[in-house]
Amino acid sequence: EVDSSAKHGSRPMAVLAEAGNVVPGLERGLLGKKKNDRFELQVPAKDAFGDPKPELIETIAREALPVEGDLKVGMLLSGRDRQGRPLHAVVTAIQDNQVTLDRNHPLAGQSLSFEITVVGVREATVEEKEHRHAHGPGGHQH
Repeated sequence: EVDSSAKHGSRPMAVLAEAGNVVPGLERGLLGKKKNDRFELQVPAKDAFGDPKPELIETIAREALPVEGDLKVGMLLSGRDRQGRPLHAVVTAIQDNQVTLDRNHPLAGQSLSFEITVVGVREATVEEKEHRHAHGPGGHQH
């Protein structure tokens, strides 16, 4: 289990349809659902985070990483690329002074299973459509 709003006692996740805020297979599975619908949904990797991309795996010199302390296989590193966008990578191998990093999403190549209860459906506000995400409980607050 990767996530559960029920298990953690958190609010349900708010989704703005057709805004690309969730994986495509989940979004398609939610379309047309009504309040109180309960269902299971299987989303193949190609409709979730896609297949791993070999070009997102690279080996670089240890001294090129601005990380203090020991590196360990499995560590998640976060930073920014040259354009200032967030960048995440998992250390997959360390050999001598070389570190292999995988920048694929951790769930790339995996099918996803969802157990869903729809707790409400409403029309999106103009502001939500402009911002391309849901506001209010379970969504992004302004």
